[in-house]
Amino acid sequence: MTIRYGLAPLLVLLALTGCTSEAPAAVQVADVRRGPVTEVVEAPATIGARASATLRSPARGTIAKLYVRDGDRVRKGQIVARIRSPQAEGQLRQARQASRMATPARVGAQLLNAIDLARSQYRAQTRALASITAQLNRSISGLVTGVTSGL
Repeated sequence: MTIRYGLAPLLVLLALTGCTSEAPAAVQVADVRRGPVTEVVEAPATIGARASATLRSPARGTIAKLYVRDGDRVRKGQIVARIRSPQAEGQLRQARQASRMATPARVGAQLLNAIDLARSQYRAQTRALASITAQLNRSISGLVTGVTSGL
């Protein structure tokens, strides 16, 4: 017996074993409701944001507090994060100190001190000039006397 002749009886045998006298399977009826999905589907994909933004800070530092989370919507002008910056804090301290030093009373006192110093320097220079002028006058008088007595 070759394979060609044995194939037909095999197909008849399979068709007969598929036909049984058992009753069809029972159908279950139930209400439709939500439930957990137990099937996991894995598929390759590329995900991209609809929009992106670049955050910049005028000072270098580290984020001390973050006020938003991934996916949050933010409005223009909304505070997103607080940055701790030793450099900016130092500049702020210096500016505050300069502001305290520049009070009207301090500025007035500094101006009065500068005026007093200028007045003292003026008086000293006036005395020195008077002394030089007196010495010059004596020298000129001596020369004039010497010239006129020789005549």
